[in-house]
Amino acid sequence: MDPHLILAYKLARLSPRPFEAAFSSGIAKSDLAEMFSVWHWLTVKLEPAAPSTAPTCVARTERGEIALDSAFPTSELDLAMIKEISHHDFEIGGKNLSDGAPTRYSPFILRALSRTHCRDYFPHSVLADLRELRSAAGRRLEALDIGCGPISWLRWGAIEGLVDVTGVDPLVEIYQVILARHGLLTLPFITPKKSIATGIEELTGCEHRNAYEFVYTNNALDHVQDIRQAISCLHAALSPKGFAFVQVATNEGTRQNWEQLHQHDIDLDGEWLVATRKSGDRYRLAGPGCPLEIRKVIHHDTEGLSVVIAKS
Repeated sequence: MDPHLILAYKLARLSPRPFEAAFSSGIAKSDLAEMFSVWHWLTVKLEPAAPSTAPTCVARTERGEIALDSAFPTSELDLAMIKEISHHDFEIGGKNLSDGAPTRYSPFILRALSRTHCRDYFPHSVLADLRELRSAAGRRLEALDIGCGPISWLRWGAIEGLVDVTGVDPLVEIYQVILARHGLLTLPFITPKKSIATGIEELTGCEHRNAYEFVYTNNALDHVQDIRQAISCLHAALSPKGFAFVQVATNEGTRQNWEQLHQHDIDLDGEWLVATRKSGDRYRLAGPGCPLEIRKVIHHDTEGLSVVIAKS
């Protein structure tokens, strides 16, 4: 993994946010500038170093300077985040940067980058409903993509004028650096119209309340740290006239042995959408008696689950 991405992760997590970062690195100045071109809040400087020296960085904040190295972080959550960054960097690049071998998912990623083929990944099962909402609103729908990743699956809808996408993901700023690093930021609608670098659990501002006619999440809800808070924020953000499309891998926590970001098993239990932690604690996310109701089950088997939910 490129050590500059580890430094980017550490920079993005600093609070207060740095306004300047002075790198000591053997990277070309133009390559460094391109990587961080999307971070308009950060001025990047380069102090040349021997190519064999691990890159370091001095971040300047309103409270002073902070020295950062490119060593892997030690906390379990940070390591999981770094693995996620590494995966997407390899896949978006189309080949494994360590040995040049093709990566496992690169054909999928490269098709998602294509303006022609990105429509394949849009949730077409609810397209008619979205078009009806779009017609009634007389404007693009406000859509929230929870855990949007580097390339939102709603991108085709943005290209077609159906939705304006707000992406929320704790790694969204690092994904911007990855896209810039591979020269992909000029692709149409490759990033959401608005990006919020946080987890859904922290989306509590009044500007988000009842703000989104369409809330979408794919393979992300089971990764959150506090799923009850996540569902509460999803409910608050969803417009009373809108709906949410929730897509997960069924019981992925158990199937992935609770590794990395896999925090919950999500499945249907009778009339309810439920989440179960490794500890056995179980929460009803939607269904009778819940603030959210299940409108439709699109798909359900041992591999995957897709449901439409809305405010009760």
